[in-house]
Amino acid sequence: MKKIIYVFVLIIIALSIMFSFALPINAMAEGEADNTTYELFVNFVTNCPNRTVATDNELTAASYIAAILETYGYGVAADMIEPFDFLEKVSLFYSQIDEVEQSSQNVVAYKRSANPDAKLMVIGTHYGNLAGRPLTTTTVIGGEGAYDNGTGVAALLAIASNLSAVELSFDIAFVFFGAELLDNAGSYAFIEQNSQEILGMINLVGVGGGDNLYAYYDEMKRSHGTFIDKIISDNDINILPAPSNRNLILDTAQTIFPYSHKGLDSSNAVFIENGIPSVNIFGYNWGGILASESATKPNISGKGSDTLENFIDMYGETAIRTKLNTVVNFVTLTVQEEGLQQTFETALSDNRYDNLTSDIVRKILKWAMLIGLAIALGVLSSRANRITRNAPPTITADSSDNTETNIESQSEDKTEKEDDIFNEF
Repeated sequence: MKKIIYVFVLIIIALSIMFSFALPINAMAEGEADNTTYELFVNFVTNCPNRTVATDNELTAASYIAAILETYGYGVAADMIEPFDFLEKVSLFYSQIDEVEQSSQNVVAYKRSANPDAKLMVIGTHYGNLAGRPLTTTTVIGGEGAYDNGTGVAALLAIASNLSAVELSFDIAFVFFGAELLDNAGSYAFIEQNSQEILGMINLVGVGGGDNLYAYYDEMKRSHGTFIDKIISDNDINILPAPSNRNLILDTAQTIFPYSHKGLDSSNAVFIENGIPSVNIFGYNWGGILASESATKPNISGKGSDTLENFIDMYGETAIRTKLNTVVNFVTLTVQEEGLQQTFETALSDNRYDNLTSDIVRKILKWAMLIGLAIALGVLSSRANRITRNAPPTITADSSDNTETNIESQSEDKTEKEDDIFNEF
């Protein structure tokens, strides 16, 4: 009997040691989450390759996402789909020429806290793509939106799963934005339809690709950026800050000119416009003078080449898994960090600058910078030409001989003319 008890105690101790070394989800090291995030990514893109914004295919993808969230315990799938109407701006040479009525839907899963007066933290991503949008009069863009933004969808689904049983002092809305690729229509619709005070917003886009992961906050320093930078530093998370020269970086991956910059090129920009402290997490190669998705690979976002097969071939399964898991662990950890709510509440009131983030003001500032640069180049060119014109001629030995020859020739011509005039008399 004593032997049995002894063996039983040893088993309990062994199990205790094993579990003491097991990392909980909010303390996992980079890339150590299970592989379900990658499988969510592959399955989503495989089952919903054509998610063209503002079409029935986008609605099909929304239903697919909602069905997964239902299995996580977030309620009935149909109740998570929030439809909205919007006007799509039709532009020609960057000038709006028309508006077209369109319909789309957000997928929203709420995690409620015990506090009836709780504020709302939004964690969002967009799920549509441009597969069926026209490229020319006879062809469409194509692609499957694997990098942009099947990776963001998978990461957000995994985060929702991780946080489903976690008690927090604030509410969370996991939002999959519809028609984001049409002027962030889903983000505007969510803010308009939502009546609860929003505490902050975390956005995920292209988080499985690019050369590096980045965290962008706001154009001006705010409390939540400092708070999250400390989380990244303290936990040695492989996410880089926005480059200090971000407003001067030319961006080969952007199709709109004048551009803003990559940090403001997603749903988070809409929340910033409304004074809501935000975080944009994305995969990219953001630095130097000329930025792109990768320093060694072609840009594929919004193109026919953004397919599941091509994306995996370009970046490799291991790298994609690592980035996805890094983002999932980081957001899961950050949301549970002590002091998060107080920090975002402080950020709500500091450095409000709504006008600086409006699309119109950004474009005016960009054009002003380009015009100023053109004027400066023109002035420099004019001065260079003036200096060249005013410079004394350079006399060489050859030119000196030529000058003497020309003088002698002119003298002989003059003598001949004088003789001709004398002969006439």
